[in-house]
Amino acid sequence: MYRQIRVNDADCAYQHILWRNSPTEEVKECLHQLDSENGTEFPLAKNLLVTSTYVDDIVAGADTEKEALELQDQVISLLRKGGFNLRKWASICEAVLKGIAAEDRAIDSSFELKDDQSVKVLGLHWSTTSDALGYHININKVEPTKRAILSTIARLNDPVGALGPVVFWAKCIMQELWIEKLDWDASPSSDIIDKWHKFTTELPALSSFSLSRYINVCASKTIQLLGFADASKKGYAAVVYLRVIDMQDEVTVHFLTGKTKVAPLKASQTDESLTIPRLELCAALLLARLLSHQLSVLRDIVTIDCVRAWSDSTIVLAWLNGDQKQFKIFVTNRVAKIRSLLPHCEWSHVRSPDNPADPASRGMLPEELLTNQLYLNGPEFLQDANCQFSSLMPNEFSPEQLPEIKTSVKNVLYVQDSIQSSDMISQFSTLTKMQRVLAYCFRFARRRNIPKSSGPITRMEYERALNAAILCTQMTYLSDLHKQIQNQGSITPTTIAQLAPFIDSNGIIRVGGRLKRALLDENAKYPILLPQKTHLTELIIRHFHHISLHGGSRLQLLRQAQQSFWRRWSNEYLHTLQGSQRWFKQTPNLMVGDLVVINTPSRPPMAWQIGRIIEVHPGEDNIVRVATVKTQEGTLKRPVVKLVKLPVDPRP
Repeated sequence: MYRQIRVNDADCAYQHILWRNSPTEEVKECLHQLDSENGTEFPLAKNLLVTSTYVDDIVAGADTEKEALELQDQVISLLRKGGFNLRKWASICEAVLKGIAAEDRAIDSSFELKDDQSVKVLGLHWSTTSDALGYHININKVEPTKRAILSTIARLNDPVGALGPVVFWAKCIMQELWIEKLDWDASPSSDIIDKWHKFTTELPALSSFSLSRYINVCASKTIQLLGFADASKKGYAAVVYLRVIDMQDEVTVHFLTGKTKVAPLKASQTDESLTIPRLELCAALLLARLLSHQLSVLRDIVTIDCVRAWSDSTIVLAWLNGDQKQFKIFVTNRVAKIRSLLPHCEWSHVRSPDNPADPASRGMLPEELLTNQLYLNGPEFLQDANCQFSSLMPNEFSPEQLPEIKTSVKNVLYVQDSIQSSDMISQFSTLTKMQRVLAYCFRFARRRNIPKSSGPITRMEYERALNAAILCTQMTYLSDLHKQIQNQGSITPTTIAQLAPFIDSNGIIRVGGRLKRALLDENAKYPILLPQKTHLTELIIRHFHHISLHGGSRLQLLRQAQQSFWRRWSNEYLHTLQGSQRWFKQTPNLMVGDLVVINTPSRPPMAWQIGRIIEVHPGEDNIVRVATVKTQEGTLKRPVVKLVKLPVDPRP
């Protein structure tokens, strides 16, 4: 490697030494170093040597002739500082070549394209008259052995990806050769030979194929980067286009790049072939990489208004729209990579007939590619300037129906927290001590097969101990009721049946009711049913009496206990309370003409308004719940619960 071309002959020997601190360190390139040291002096040529140099070719351009001449001057000056002299100049602009000596101009190396001046760039032929990229295919007629076929396929140079379907077709032949396990100079089967003869016969037709190099974005209104992905049993492919809409709403779609890959015959290190959804996901990842690369290349040249990707696989779109943690590692890794490459890209569904990546994922013969407009120009709906791309993700699958859902397998040992006899409960004088002793017993029983736990007893352990004591008491005194509920038979006595009892997940009998939607704790909505005059019941009532600081009001104690338990002996407290007939006696409806007082919480009672009902509003059950009242201040509409009917003297 030489840091400079024109050096003294006596110093040339020293230029052969490549200095590196470590053999793993990347080789420093002269052109990159030249750009970093002197690029600031030439703003138009800055970064050009890094981004637009391919081996020994510099490919660049400008929007106007003036800019092209200025760019040419700066590139020449920049490289002259390193002792480099640019040669083999080629341009579609005559003014650029005007100041270039004849010996420094490019020489046409194409003997077939005599009427069209072209130069070779990266294995392609660039026409300086039509400004298009073309291919020159020259196949030697040799006996189709494995070595000859692979040698011919290796000469298919397609850096842009425009010949993707044709190259993919050749890759499939290569894979079939590997399946047959032939020697290098052995002839393949007759089926492969027939396919190869047909392929090589049509291959020269690609010499007439051309791809426009120039993309006009000067007068653009919208620039969109679009990509399509698809897969088949043979492999998968991705295609990228640039959609430009000008000020007159004229749409042009330009082919940017494409890439194909054959499907591996077997998944890596497994005996399981890749499924179609997995191949579709690989195609989406390939498309994400292509779009990300094109974004990095175009970012400094044009402003991309939006990036959008399409796939015809609803499963892949559901994966991309779902929680990646719930999928298997194959899907999780690729979904995460796609999201990191294209964090703001919108994925949509496209029909298979409109997917340009579909023919690329199946392969085409050369003559088929020349007549296929879908691959080179994209689907027809891209030509509509008013086309609104839908970003709706398909919801055909529920999370349980999607393939590749992660299934977690765990070894579970169930240790039942149960007490065989209620006599054990009678040995405790407090509810807290009973819970603590039972919790330690259950912890010891679990210790044999579950890692040792230490530290204070947790709230969950206290709850499990209490549930075990309650279940033991119920099975001792309410075993018949437990069987009746389990067998879904008639429940006796009817006083308990009216409570709608049921068995919860812990096997405990609870009381049903109409509080399902109430914003209450589960224990408050569904109290536990306990028999009367048992030791556990006494421990519970004593416990609540203690935590309420020996509250004198029986009602206060009763309310605390009834938040969690329903006891038949609670009726002992009810007869001491003042009875209310509100829910047992039907109240007559208010009528028009009744004199009422309006309950107004914002006013003191002596300032409440007095009015007369002028209209009632009964419901479907003919019960009046709202009435219109006329007062001194106006007409009001109030619920009847806010109206107090005044008694009227029946005497005339």
